[in-house]
Amino acid sequence: KLGLNPREAAHASMVEAVDKSVGDILAALDRLGAAANTLVILVSDNGSPAELPRNLPLRGHKLSPYEGGIRVPALVRWPGRIKPGSVDVTPVIIEDIFPTLLHAAGLEVAPPITINQKVDGLSWLPLFAESTAESTRKRFSSRPLIFHYPNFYNGQQPYSVVRQGDWKLIHSIATGELELYHLAQDIREINNLINLEPQRAADLARILSHELRSRGALMPILRGTGRLCAYPGE
Repeated sequence: KLGLNPREAAHASMVEAVDKSVGDILAALDRLGAAANTLVILVSDNGSPAELPRNLPLRGHKLSPYEGGIRVPALVRWPGRIKPGSVDVTPVIIEDIFPTLLHAAGLEVAPPITINQKVDGLSWLPLFAESTAESTRKRFSSRPLIFHYPNFYNGQQPYSVVRQGDWKLIHSIATGELELYHLAQDIREINNLINLEPQRAADLARILSHELRSRGALMPILRGTGRLCAYPGE
């Protein structure tokens, strides 16, 4: 009746179900008097599937390295701690949620028990305050955000991405090709600045390579040679 194809109809029904379920949870917290003591975070893992309309003006779709594949909104509610209707555009990432929940519960991030245990991300609590210091926002905005997809799936080639501030570098793992975008000026990722900003691209490639190595990120193996694909800038 709405003129949707089966895939679009299924997606619409899932969105409606999530909307109702979240509403039920929030209503229950209010009814029980627990809302002010409960931090609620709602976030998607990635962008719209390729079979559905794009999240315009963002380029790309779910699984892709462009903003349409990795940029999603995060909705947060905590009455008395977060101003209703407020908006914060500071870049954050999903691995921030764990330290955020620990911080909200008044818990410290425990020292690693083994050498392989490490808590990634930053707590969002400093961002919730209206009087957040500019130095705090700069700390969030200046850190490198890493997206690593070392797989072939549904036509998508493997890639790694680093975003630092407004700059974003995409590394095609299979070909070694690099793309550089300035998101504040080009949210649609149309103008590849790789030839105009070679030094910036090289610096971001080094950062991306360092982060991937330090985090033990896996790289694909080339079938022809049996060797691992090269890291960005190598």
